[in-house]
Amino acid sequence: MCLFDSLKTKLLVLAIYYSDMKRIFNHEMISARLVDFTIAATLGAIIVLRLQGGIFRIPPDPGYYMFDDARHAPFWKIFSYNAWEGYISVIPRITATFAVLFPLTQTALIASLVTITIWVLTGLGIFHIVLQETKNRVLSLMACLMVALVPSASESSVGNFGNTKWQLFILTAVICASPQFFLRFKRLSIFVILISGLSNPLNLLAAIPLMAYLLINKNSRNKNSVALAITSLLAFAIQITAFQLSGASGVRSDIVRWKWGVFPIFWDFNFVFPALLALVVVVISIIEFRRGVQIYLPPVSLAVTSFCVWLISYLQGGLADRYFVAPTVISWVALILAFANRGSRIPSLHKLVFGGTTCLMIVASVVWFPASSYLRSGPSWNDDVIRARKICLETTSLEQEVNLSIGATSVRCSDLSG
Repeated sequence: MCLFDSLKTKLLVLAIYYSDMKRIFNHEMISARLVDFTIAATLGAIIVLRLQGGIFRIPPDPGYYMFDDARHAPFWKIFSYNAWEGYISVIPRITATFAVLFPLTQTALIASLVTITIWVLTGLGIFHIVLQETKNRVLSLMACLMVALVPSASESSVGNFGNTKWQLFILTAVICASPQFFLRFKRLSIFVILISGLSNPLNLLAAIPLMAYLLINKNSRNKNSVALAITSLLAFAIQITAFQLSGASGVRSDIVRWKWGVFPIFWDFNFVFPALLALVVVVISIIEFRRGVQIYLPPVSLAVTSFCVWLISYLQGGLADRYFVAPTVISWVALILAFANRGSRIPSLHKLVFGGTTCLMIVASVVWFPASSYLRSGPSWNDDVIRARKICLETTSLEQEVNLSIGATSVRCSDLSG
């Protein structure tokens, strides 16, 4: 009888324990989802506030041609390339393919919403990766907010569906700087790396640090590292093949080179800042290493990736604001990870650099918060499509011009009236 009572008591305790753990687990899951939702809503709201009326417009670069291809070309056209770009850019074309499922009047709005979603998902991914590395929600939030607040995006990038490839590059770089995240979410990571690689030929720069880690580290050398290497190299090989077939030049012919004091401060600051910050993170890591502290690799990996993509983009494309966004965000995340390093022997230096950089970024983010006229000018796409549609119905024209945020594009009357 005593044995039965003892067993009954133990089962009752186990049942209560299981019930409590299930309740706690469910509470934690709900709390985590609420945090994700709040962060996503905040990032989305910031981007919409920056864009303002730009959400209803199509920017001149890349313009309308991807939407026209999506309407009239087969689906495999998403893997096409052209002579002036010379590489495949899958994610903007997927965005265009999705947008044309809706009425033509809503093309700009749908493309903007898909673009904003990609930016928000990039920010959420950075939040969770940095949180896994630092266990600090404040620093993780600061890291992810830079995705939406990055000052250089105001000129032509924020909400521009043609530049979403750089958001995927940022996410790939941060994933590849955190082997623990990759090993925990292998399929998701490889999917992001593949799509990014098929959208940006420079994506290999972001994947190299993780490839090296997985190949050198014997404990991680398995089918996962092989899958990562194959995915990255295959995407790069496809891009090289497309580049060769396109006949495009590796360096743009009309590029502008940077000279101090010649351009407005927007260009000076946003060109110099990401490279300088990346070098600062590397120097701090070298100083730490000389003082006997083992180098914490994630910030170094990110800083090197940031500097390399900054340099190669400049050498190939010159001074262009779209090349500033990814290096700025990546360098910022590198600084946060370096600051969170608990093994630092020079915390005062870390605090000085981190505090000064944070103040500088706050000022820059406020000054260059609104999107430029490049993204917000002209009539809304919806209103101009309605105007052009009326002209098509009243005349025998085959095409009509519809205004972009700057300039105009030709749209078939068959599409306008459809």
